[in-house]
Amino acid sequence: MDNSYIGKRVDNRYDVISLIGVGGMSNVYKAIDNATGNTVAIKFLKQEFFENEELVRRFKNESKAISLLDNPNIIKVVDVNINDREKYIVVEYIDGITLKEYIDNRKVLTWQETVQFTGTILSAIGHAHDNGIIHRDMKPQNIMLLRDGTIKIMDFGIARLSTANQKTVTDKAIGSVHYISPEQVRGKNSDGRSDLYSIGIMMYEMLTGTLPFVSDTAVSVAMKQVQDTARKPSEIVPSIPQGLEQIVMKAIEKNANDRYQTAAEMYHDLYAFRTNPAIVFPYGVETEKTQAVTVKKETTNKVKAKKTKVKKKIGLTLPVMAGISAAFAVSCLVAVFFIFKLSGNPLLTKYEDVNLPNFVGMTEQEAKSAAASLNFDIEYAYSTQYAEGVVFAQVPKPPKTIKETVQ
Repeated sequence: MDNSYIGKRVDNRYDVISLIGVGGMSNVYKAIDNATGNTVAIKFLKQEFFENEELVRRFKNESKAISLLDNPNIIKVVDVNINDREKYIVVEYIDGITLKEYIDNRKVLTWQETVQFTGTILSAIGHAHDNGIIHRDMKPQNIMLLRDGTIKIMDFGIARLSTANQKTVTDKAIGSVHYISPEQVRGKNSDGRSDLYSIGIMMYEMLTGTLPFVSDTAVSVAMKQVQDTARKPSEIVPSIPQGLEQIVMKAIEKNANDRYQTAAEMYHDLYAFRTNPAIVFPYGVETEKTQAVTVKKETTNKVKAKKTKVKKKIGLTLPVMAGISAAFAVSCLVAVFFIFKLSGNPLLTKYEDVNLPNFVGMTEQEAKSAAASLNFDIEYAYSTQYAEGVVFAQVPKPPKTIKETVQ
């Protein structure tokens, strides 16, 4: 634990009192601002990141951007100072508990509380989005509840600091994995819809007392964010109203284009539900039909006419350790997805069926050699548990028959 600042005065202005938080890239201290007499919190960037010019630049620029936000539910930035000795951000001091602590204490929140909290969060995050700022690390650990019931969102933009060139991480360092969007897991560009996905996950947790995707390791959870479909909240807590469940499930759609496109759009539906808890929204039906067709297509010939609508659902995914990426709040090892196109060409029907190999445990080169007769693209995911260059998971799993193709 770093207590090096306790009892010291920083820049002849801030008297540091105590350490109140430890993160992957920064430590947070309680202090007194002698210029105003107010209690503040100071977030110091850890010294091991001082030589990373890109990280320091983002730390400075994003902090200044956040200081431009003016919303009662977003923590206020008081000061930013970047020099050779210290690099820190000063924010208002919040005396309360995190939303995560509140959920853990209550186990399951009422839908009324969930709607109230979510509405406030959406209003604040919408203000940030309107000002060009994406949080990228929305989770209940970053939301404070004050004694008077006020909500404060913290740690804006910290996820953008994930360019730090670290070779190892811990599960604690990537704790956001339970709330991170599929596009962030893949290392793709993210926008405000990624924040909405994370808010949807938080709603799910508030309503059910559990997370939609859990596993023994952070990388397994990340895989589930990309590949698995969450159980409906009402399957866990049957009393959850259908309209509210629809809002949650739309917010956590895998494809960002299928989610709410703006915080205002999601807030609109939440307000409509709050006004009429019996409301049922017109979306969601088509998705269920498409999934049903996907299940049937391998067992019956009656759906052949609809095959083109669901063929993108079929693919082989081989995650392989490959290097460094920046999708998590602290840099993580990255994995490569080989997605084999099993039905992307109508001419495939003239090629023979072959047994799907088991690629798990192969090196990247061995997997490529074994898949020489199959087409593939490359995307990204993460692992911290396996050696670099080794396949650690496969979807779908053998035994399975697929079409051999020609390069």
